[in-house]
Amino acid sequence: MKLKEYLKKNRGSRMVLAEELGISPQSITHWIKNQIPADRVLAIYFATKRQVKPYEMRPDLYPKSLLKIRGD
Repeated sequence: MKLKEYLKKNRGSRMVLAEELGISPQSITHWIKNQIPADRVLAIYFATKRQVKPYEMRPDLYPKSLLKIRGD
């Protein structure tokens, strides 16, 4: 699931995710419109309880074909 879909599905989660990552909710909005920073991908993956996969956020860094994540 993409980050935008996750946030739509889980109302209020933008604030919770921002708080957990130590950033502003506006930063998350910026990432959705542009690109998620490479150093935040795994933090988001774990903060979303593995619902938003690295290859969905940054396929340029985490190609699905090369990545094996337990539980997928």
